[in-house]
Amino acid sequence: MSVPLFIKVQGMLVNLAHVEIAYVEDGTLYMGTASETYEFEYADDAQAGQALQRVQAFLANKNLLLGEVP
Repeated sequence: MSVPLFIKVQGMLVNLAHVEIAYVEDGTLYMGTASETYEFEYADDAQAGQALQRVQAFLANKNLLLGEVP
């Protein structure tokens, strides 16, 4: 059983414990689980890349509901 690791991305609560892939393409941050894909649009790839870095940092630190990615 995995521990729920939640983060708010653009106001949407996402359980990071189930995220299998996260990447940036055309100014959009994509986060995919086994059952669905979340899409978060940004002004450009640079902003989306910064959001991806924050998500990856939360995953690496295993933060529990600590933080928000605008």
